[in-house]
Amino acid sequence: MKFDLENTWKPRLASLFIAILLFFFVSYENGSKFQSNNQNTTAGVLSSEVISDIPIEVNINTNKYYVTGIPDGVTIRLEGPQSILFQTTATQNFKVTTPNLNELGVGTHQIELEATGLSKELSYSISPAEITITIEERQEREFPVEIEVSSDLDLAEGFSMGEPETDKKTVIVTGAPSTLDQIDSVKAIVESDLQAISKDITVLANLVVLDKEGNPLNVGLDVPQVTVLIPVSETKKSVPI
Repeated sequence: MKFDLENTWKPRLASLFIAILLFFFVSYENGSKFQSNNQNTTAGVLSSEVISDIPIEVNINTNKYYVTGIPDGVTIRLEGPQSILFQTTATQNFKVTTPNLNELGVGTHQIELEATGLSKELSYSISPAEITITIEERQEREFPVEIEVSSDLDLAEGFSMGEPETDKKTVIVTGAPSTLDQIDSVKAIVESDLQAISKDITVLANLVVLDKEGNPLNVGLDVPQVTVLIPVSETKKSVPI
């Protein structure tokens, strides 16, 4: 019995050649797919970031209306591509704002806060997302200025303080009528770092608006400070006998 060696090796060589081609083809396809997936994954990595104490920009005519109920700040959660998220959190060039409150008018309203200036590729959620506010017509009232001198004022031995005087006897306070009704006093708080004071001093004092319990009120002042003159005189001196 005779074998045709030529006919036997030809199919084997052909099969080996085809197998090698298939191996390289599959390797190339898998490599291309991995590279493509890797690029897409890198470009589309999603992440999230939480930023606290974001101030709220109130959209209202402050010359006409006064708003109460606005929190000092809110928390915002951002989600999106990592690269865009990193730039946004680093620059924080976005705002949390109210809608146009001028359209609501006087009264109590529930409004939804929104973020502006964010990339369209980012999604966000604000906490609290909704707040209850009260809009009132802005009013102005005049109040006398009371002077309160700190007990830490350091007078030299043998000297006493006279009656303090201020360059502004009254101030104009602006705010919501309901808040103005709570005002009990407007005080100029006098403090000084000087030691062993033995002559008259002039101090720039901050103004605070307080209710009956001594709590500060959220109102506006036509001037934030007043100048206070404190006369200081000698209470005793040596005289010859």
